[in-house]
Amino acid sequence: MLGLNRNIWILALAQPFALSLSPAIVLISGFIGTQLAPAHALATLPLSMMVVGVTLGAMPAAFFMQRYGRKKVFLSAMLIMMLAGLISALGIWLHSFILFLLGVTITGMSLAAVQQFRFAAIEQVDTPALSSRAVSVLMLGNVAAPSTDTVVTQKKKQPVNWRDILSRPAFILAVAAATIGYGVMSFVMTATPLAMHEMTGHSLESTKWVIQSHIMAMFLPSFITGELIRKWGETRIIFIGLLAYLGTTAFAFSGVEVFHYWWALVLLGVGWNFLFIGGTTLLSKTYTAEEKFSVQAANDMTVFVFQALSSLSAGAILFISGWHGIVIMSLVPTALLLLGLLLMVKNSVLC
Repeated sequence: MLGLNRNIWILALAQPFALSLSPAIVLISGFIGTQLAPAHALATLPLSMMVVGVTLGAMPAAFFMQRYGRKKVFLSAMLIMMLAGLISALGIWLHSFILFLLGVTITGMSLAAVQQFRFAAIEQVDTPALSSRAVSVLMLGNVAAPSTDTVVTQKKKQPVNWRDILSRPAFILAVAAATIGYGVMSFVMTATPLAMHEMTGHSLESTKWVIQSHIMAMFLPSFITGELIRKWGETRIIFIGLLAYLGTTAFAFSGVEVFHYWWALVLLGVGWNFLFIGGTTLLSKTYTAEEKFSVQAANDMTVFVFQALSSLSAGAILFISGWHGIVIMSLVPTALLLLGLLLMVKNSVLC
């Protein structure tokens, strides 16, 4: 089906289970934080600590996969994530904010390994032209033990020439698209439940509907994103993703009714999908087999450091500057990437 082999479909089926804790933490961690945290400004800290955990786990995940193979690391991460869920639940039961933070942080560290599913899928395709389709299938799996455990042949590794890698415009664009896509999405999404329910007074049901719609918008476009990339190329898809982020800004500025939040978060989800899949697919074309694990680790580390900083700052900025402060701050990196992309295209530095 779609020219993809069995292993990619197994990864797509496994990924929703692997990521099942993440949407729950997105929706309820802020509310739990308001009950357990010593100050309201720390209410979004649990979600931020999950992102910090992803950041902390990015480099070790890539290292262990290079040494032991992807399959062993994937299975170990699932076991650790089960333990993390139990720790988080115990923290809520004991009314311990620290224990709850520990649980969600360990969850994030496990999620760092799950994020490598997309690279494992890319490695399973027969031709580079199918890379975007493979990533789309993985992303689509989020709505609803493959043989990717081959260990790199043991031989003397050549040092990665980072000066050469950083001189590749496609690499810069790929990392920037995924980084800003994830960072802006995390920044706005972290603030939304508290902005809607605690500050604006919308019901929990409406807040849940907006977040659920956002998550669906993150992954449902994957039905077509891969084919759009094959037809139009990664650069155009990244551009469309940035336009969707501008649409998020427009709706968020226009009002604070449920309607405004819903459209802002749906466009945020669609924009993330295009930026992340476009960036991931483009990244896979910028490195050699010998550079693979180093470049993938550096990419994920950059993405999740920016995401962690965005998430950590969201709560404080929300309580200091309000919802419109969140929107203004999110516009800055979006505009900078859009400007950079237009300059790259104008100067013909992209293949």
